[in-house]
Amino acid sequence: MFAFFTSDPKPDGKVQLLSIARLVEKKGIEYGIRSIARLLKKFPNIQYDIVGDGPLRATLDNLIRTLKAEENIRVLGWMQQEEIIEWLYKADILLVPSITSSMGDQEGTPMVIIEGLARGLPIVSTYHAGIPELIQDGKSGMLIPERDVTAMVEKLEYLINHPEVWPCLGGQGRCHIERYHNIDKLNDQLVGIYRGLIDEIE
Repeated sequence: MFAFFTSDPKPDGKVQLLSIARLVEKKGIEYGIRSIARLLKKFPNIQYDIVGDGPLRATLDNLIRTLKAEENIRVLGWMQQEEIIEWLYKADILLVPSITSSMGDQEGTPMVIIEGLARGLPIVSTYHAGIPELIQDGKSGMLIPERDVTAMVEKLEYLINHPEVWPCLGGQGRCHIERYHNIDKLNDQLVGIYRGLIDEIE
């Protein structure tokens, strides 16, 4: 389990946003980029880094250039797990803009959300697949409809303007993970189920 760590506003006012994803359609990174590009007009001190690689990398790089956001939005490529963990601890907000692809492909339960909640990050994500089972909107994170750039901008703007809520969202997320996704507790529950079955047989 990740060590719990709450983000505090940086002295220079910079806000670090992060996505970690394979660069395919269902990850919705295009909508994250479009949202941040809009926010830059009001918050030029935000930085959005995307850790990941995949078939859409060139398309997303072109989108960033078209939106003239190269100084604030970067696609960093894929990294080893140790490096990914370092980025999770650098971030202030985790953005997971998952969508249903044009071919109907969906996420399952994104591991990056579990990791982000365990670390204590405020998360902005979508009403998609199993994500609402991990994030309660307004309590352990923020949820928006798929592909809704306007809603994503509104949620992110609120978080940027109200860093005092980051620890509360992060704490709620951590509590949820400890309660429902702690591997030790899940193993104990599984052992209990097997023991109950054995007792019934005997």
